Amino acid sequence: MGLDAGLRLVLVVMKCLVAEIKAVEQLIPICDAQLLTHLTLTGYRPGLIINFNTSLIKYCIKRIAR
Repeated sequence: MGLDAGLRLVLVVMKCLVAEIKAVEQLIPICDAQLLTHLTLTGYRPGLIINFNTSLIKYCIKRIAR
C-alpha cells in the first residue's frame, strides 16, 4: 500500500493493523518512529514490529498503538 508521503507499508492485516517487518540485529528507536508514522498516515491504531533476525520470533515482536 503506497502512501502520498512516499512511504510504503510492508503489511496491512484486515485493514486494521500495520505490521513492519525487519531483519536487523537490534530494534532501534527509528523502527518505532517508522511504525508510528505509518499508523498516523493510515489512521490505523495498532501496529506490530516483527524482527526476523532472531532465534525465537516470539521474543522479537513489539506492539505499538497510536
